[in-house]
Amino acid sequence: MATNDYIPLDLANLHPPDESLCEAAGQLGLFTLYSIQKLITFKMGLLFVYAMNNCISHGHLLVLRVFFGGQPCMFVLSAIYCLPLKIIHLCVSTCLSTTLFMILLERAIVVFSQHHSPLSNSVAKGFIFLELLGMIGITSWALSTELRYDFQVLHCMEDTPTSLPLVNSMSEFCIAIDTITLISAILLVVYCRRRIKKRHIDSLHYSYSLRYSEIVLQGFLPIIIYHTLIIYFFNGFSLIQRGMIISDYVTRKSIQGLGNILPYYTLTCPILYVWVLGKLRERRGSEFSKSQKPKLHGKVVPIGEVYYENLRILWTK
Repeated sequence: MATNDYIPLDLANLHPPDESLCEAAGQLGLFTLYSIQKLITFKMGLLFVYAMNNCISHGHLLVLRVFFGGQPCMFVLSAIYCLPLKIIHLCVSTCLSTTLFMILLERAIVVFSQHHSPLSNSVAKGFIFLELLGMIGITSWALSTELRYDFQVLHCMEDTPTSLPLVNSMSEFCIAIDTITLISAILLVVYCRRRIKKRHIDSLHYSYSLRYSEIVLQGFLPIIIYHTLIIYFFNGFSLIQRGMIISDYVTRKSIQGLGNILPYYTLTCPILYVWVLGKLRERRGSEFSKSQKPKLHGKVVPIGEVYYENLRILWTK
């Protein structure tokens, strides 16, 4: 490869790092890209079941009322048979918020601890396991409470005296955690960018971690913003729906259920996630090459101290 692609530098006062550090980027444990993908896939699979159940449970009742008439009492079900699905839906929706928060937390640990090796894959598996235990525990507790009462519900998505406080608590939790995630993600991106521009980075590993964290958070910001807005809209629209005046109880509840935006969110969020993941891989491929002659923006850069200095120059433009 021609050497005229290199940027000549005055290296008189430059203290070169260990040349083995030139492979630092290739050795980065890509927890956020690959292990988090397991979390997202797990959540999206459950949310897809949520979406199908929501559409069927509400749409089926509405179709029966439109085409076959009948009295509302024909469609009343026992609450204890519907509650497990209701609770699991709530838990899954909450878990998606915690997953995005975990992405931010993992990057924050790497940035502020100045440790170049992110969390291991076992963390993702452990996180999934803990969430499953949480779902089972909450569902079991709610069922044991619900069995003490005898009342009926219209369908599986209807709130009951037992589930309503839980619904409100989880909604407040999602709003709080998503707001914290959004604000913190923006602040962390700004921090990484300013830290790189200060030119006081002594470790190439840490320099890579800062740049990689900035790229990851910038990539996930559209998902975080989109998810947070959906949660805001869902809770706000739910409050509006409670004020709807429709005499037919079955029709009112079915329309409210079909207006639930979360199932439609599950159809668009995976597409957005796949797009972001592709962009992140593309940027990593261009900026964090494993080759002996790494490329930045299509140009081959030299190894060792020149490579290190070139990175600092490129990243401060």
